[in-house]
Amino acid sequence: LMSLLYGAALTDVSEMRNKDMEFFDVDALSADSLEFLQAAPVKSEIVLQWLQRAIHDASECGVVKVAPPILSRVYNQLGNGIVMLNNAQK
Repeated sequence: LMSLLYGAALTDVSEMRNKDMEFFDVDALSADSLEFLQAAPVKSEIVLQWLQRAIHDASECGVVKVAPPILSRVYNQLGNGIVMLNNAQK
């Protein structure tokens, strides 16, 4: 999802005509998810939500064992990144 988030952010701010990019492991996403993402006007925000959900789910089921203050910092940094992206679009 990180590669997809990075690519989505680039396409959101890019003025390139050809916005075709290659991403890691998009086969893990359902066809419905990819179709929804393709139609979304702001792709980076959709992917950010997916990433935050994946982090939450991994934390809840114990796949990723991280202290709450560190996990909070992860969400904070992701939020700061999307704010910077929104500022870049202005």
